[in-house]
Amino acid sequence: MIQRLITLSALLVGGCYSQEEYLIDQADATCGWYERCDLLGTLGYESYQECVDEAAAWNEAEPPVCEEYDGGAAKDCVRAWQELACGVSPADYPPECGDICAM
Repeated sequence: MIQRLITLSALLVGGCYSQEEYLIDQADATCGWYERCDLLGTLGYESYQECVDEAAAWNEAEPPVCEEYDGGAAKDCVRAWQELACGVSPADYPPECGDICAM
């Protein structure tokens, strides 16, 4: 009983970051980085919203499947996109994003 209360308390305090929430936040952070770094037009987007809408459509068409989803790593990935400096190459994208989903 005490263990269940501790687990419930941890969830209420820390919250549970679902994969669905992550996908929304990741699209927002990625498209925000494109916008901040003046890459939207270069990538063929007319607006931030068009970028987000396209990302949402991809996730709806082919939802990612994780055998082991890591919500903490997902939060780290979104935070890393939000802090990512402009001018990095694709090989420099946040390494935190590689630990979200164990396939």
